Amino acid sequence: MNTLPKTSKFATPTTTSSPSTDRTMDAYGQLVGMIERRELTDQELLSHRHLADRLGMSTQPVRMALSHLEHEGVVETVARVGTRLRRINADDFWGHLQWRLGLETQVARLASTWVTPDLRPQMIELAQATDAACQEDRSNASKIDMQFHLQLASLSGATRLRIELERLSIYHMKLAICEAVDATTGTAASPSPPPSHQAVIEAIFDSDPITASDTMRYHIEHSTAIFGFIQWYEQKHKPQPSA
Repeated sequence: MNTLPKTSKFATPTTTSSPSTDRTMDAYGQLVGMIERRELTDQELLSHRHLADRLGMSTQPVRMALSHLEHEGVVETVARVGTRLRRINADDFWGHLQWRLGLETQVARLASTWVTPDLRPQMIELAQATDAACQEDRSNASKIDMQFHLQLASLSGATRLRIELERLSIYHMKLAICEAVDATTGTAASPSPPPSHQAVIEAIFDSDPITASDTMRYHIEHSTAIFGFIQWYEQKHKPQPSA
């Protein structure tokens, strides 16, 4: 019986197993949760000692977890200021979007090539559940959506793609709650709704790799927040005719 590989939502700080590593992974997971719940903002400095007190652990695993988050681009250390959540601007968002589109469309292309028909009912069920969950819990829609895409990446046959999407997921979450970007982009509506998660799965199982890839691109680009941002960004950077 075929089963879908389980994927972790976030990349783990290291691949070795030791008491020290376990504590670092615990600190990392708790810090990720605090970011998701907006208990940490880019307006406050992230003190190792203060965070360790809040988490009830020593400073060393917290220091290591913050180092991992800095490597992922989620936090930054500013000279003579300290460590804080990295402030995201529109150019960061645009670069992230292009990175994600490249990964996701390749996942769809490869999955369309390698999937077997017996997995179709299971993936359709997952897609329907994802569509319903995103409608019912809009505050967590971005997280629910990314979990679906991580699961889909497991079908691509390319382990590296899945790993890169796992690394991307926390940065995606940080962008999704970036109020500065939201405030700048407006709310331009797509002329047509994006394909649902179910439509993406149907394209992967029932059509050719190019159609599957195009459906995935349209699914991402035409979501409400992303479409508004793309329209705003492209207009802002559109070359002006010379006088």
